[in-house]
Amino acid sequence: FFYSVDVFLQFKRAKKLQKTYDLIILDPPSFSRNSEGKTFSVKKDMKSLITGSCELLNPNGVLFISSNLTLWNSPLLQRYVAEVLVEMKMNVEWIKLPIIPDDFLGCESPLSACCFKRLD
Repeated sequence: FFYSVDVFLQFKRAKKLQKTYDLIILDPPSFSRNSEGKTFSVKKDMKSLITGSCELLNPNGVLFISSNLTLWNSPLLQRYVAEVLVEMKMNVEWIKLPIIPDDFLGCESPLSACCFKRLD
Protein backbone atom coordinates (compact mmCIF):
# COMPACT_ATOMS: atom_id res chain seq x y z
CA PHE A 1 0.00 0.00 0.00
CA PHE A 2 1.04 3.59 -0.57
CA TYR A 3 -0.26 6.25 1.78
CA SER A 4 -0.28 9.95 1.01
CA VAL A 5 -1.10 11.28 4.46
CA ASP A 6 0.67 12.84 7.43
CA VAL A 7 2.97 10.02 8.44
CA PHE A 8 2.44 10.58 12.15
CA LEU A 9 -1.33 10.18 11.68
CA GLN A 10 -0.68 7.01 9.70
CA PHE A 11 1.50 5.66 12.53
CA LYS A 12 -1.41 6.14 14.95
CA ARG A 13 -3.93 4.54 12.58
CA ALA A 14 -1.70 1.56 11.88
CA LYS A 15 -1.08 0.95 15.59
CA LYS A 16 -4.80 1.19 16.33
CA LEU A 17 -5.53 -1.34 13.57
CA GLN A 18 -2.53 -3.49 14.60
CA LYS A 19 -1.03 -3.23 11.12
CA THR A 20 2.61 -4.04 10.52
CA TYR A 21 4.69 -3.93 7.37
CA ASP A 22 7.41 -5.88 5.59
CA LEU A 23 8.78 -2.79 3.83
CA ILE A 24 8.70 0.87 4.79
CA ILE A 25 10.25 3.60 2.66
CA LEU A 26 10.94 6.96 4.28
CA ASP A 27 11.78 9.78 1.90
CA PRO A 28 10.69 12.90 3.76
CA PRO A 29 11.11 16.48 2.57
CA SER A 30 13.75 18.50 4.40
CA PHE A 31 11.02 20.93 5.47
CA SER A 32 7.29 21.27 4.85
CA ARG A 33 4.14 22.88 6.20
CA ASN A 34 0.72 21.24 6.00
CA SER A 35 -2.61 22.95 5.32
CA GLU A 36 -3.16 23.51 9.05
CA GLY A 37 0.22 25.26 9.37
CA LYS A 38 1.96 22.40 11.17
CA THR A 39 5.62 22.21 10.19
CA PHE A 40 7.82 19.21 9.55
CA SER A 41 11.60 19.38 9.64
CA VAL A 42 13.92 16.43 9.06
CA LYS A 43 16.37 17.85 11.59
CA LYS A 44 13.73 17.91 14.32
CA ASP A 45 11.44 15.03 13.28
CA MET A 46 13.70 12.31 11.82
CA LYS A 47 14.02 10.46 15.13
CA SER A 48 10.23 10.26 15.43
CA LEU A 49 10.00 9.01 11.84
CA ILE A 50 12.52 6.26 12.52
CA THR A 51 11.00 5.13 15.82
CA GLY A 52 7.45 5.25 14.48
CA SER A 53 8.45 3.20 11.45
CA CYS A 54 10.38 0.64 13.48
CA GLU A 55 7.37 0.09 15.74
CA LEU A 56 5.40 -0.98 12.66
CA LEU A 57 8.15 -3.01 10.99
CA ASN A 58 7.79 -6.79 11.00
CA PRO A 59 10.72 -9.00 12.05
CA ASN A 60 12.83 -9.41 8.89
CA GLY A 61 11.10 -6.29 7.54
CA VAL A 62 13.16 -3.72 5.67
CA LEU A 63 13.31 0.01 6.32
CA PHE A 64 14.78 2.23 3.60
CA ILE A 65 15.53 5.82 4.59
CA SER A 66 16.62 8.61 2.29
CA SER A 67 17.07 12.31 2.79
CA ASN A 68 18.00 15.27 0.66
CA LEU A 69 19.06 17.33 3.69
CA THR A 70 22.37 18.82 2.58
CA LEU A 71 23.89 18.42 6.06
CA TRP A 72 23.85 14.63 5.69
CA ASN A 73 25.66 12.26 3.43
CA SER A 74 24.95 8.53 3.52
CA PRO A 75 27.51 7.68 6.24
CA LEU A 76 26.25 10.48 8.51
CA LEU A 77 22.64 9.49 7.96
CA GLN A 78 23.44 5.85 8.73
CA ARG A 79 25.33 6.89 11.88
CA TYR A 80 22.33 8.94 13.02
CA VAL A 81 19.92 6.07 12.32
CA ALA A 82 22.24 3.64 14.12
CA GLU A 83 22.20 5.85 17.23
CA VAL A 84 18.40 5.85 17.24
CA LEU A 85 18.33 2.06 16.80
CA VAL A 86 20.73 1.61 19.74
CA GLU A 87 18.42 3.72 21.90
CA MET A 88 15.53 1.48 20.79
CA LYS A 89 17.63 -1.65 21.46
CA MET A 90 16.72 -2.88 17.99
CA ASN A 91 18.84 -5.56 16.37
CA VAL A 92 19.32 -4.95 12.64
CA GLU A 93 21.37 -6.06 9.67
CA TRP A 94 22.52 -3.20 7.44
CA ILE A 95 21.87 -3.66 3.75
CA LYS A 96 24.58 -2.37 1.45
CA LEU A 97 23.14 -0.03 -1.15
CA PRO A 98 24.36 0.00 -4.76
CA ILE A 99 27.02 2.46 -5.83
CA ILE A 100 25.72 5.77 -7.15
CA PRO A 101 26.05 5.83 -10.95
CA ASP A 102 28.66 8.14 -12.48
CA ASP A 103 26.02 10.33 -14.15
CA PHE A 104 24.54 11.12 -10.70
CA LEU A 105 27.83 11.97 -8.99
CA GLY A 106 27.90 15.48 -10.46
CA CYS A 107 24.67 16.52 -8.76
CA GLU A 108 24.94 19.26 -6.18
CA SER A 109 23.12 17.29 -3.50
CA PRO A 110 23.48 13.53 -4.00
CA LEU A 111 21.02 11.23 -2.31
CA SER A 112 21.78 10.25 1.27
CA ALA A 113 20.32 6.88 2.07
CA CYS A 114 20.61 3.82 4.28
CA CYS A 115 18.71 0.58 4.60
CA PHE A 116 18.43 -2.20 7.16
CA LYS A 117 16.55 -5.39 7.93
CA ARG A 118 15.03 -5.83 11.37
CA LEU A 119 16.29 -9.02 13.01
CA ASP A 120 14.22 -9.16 16.20
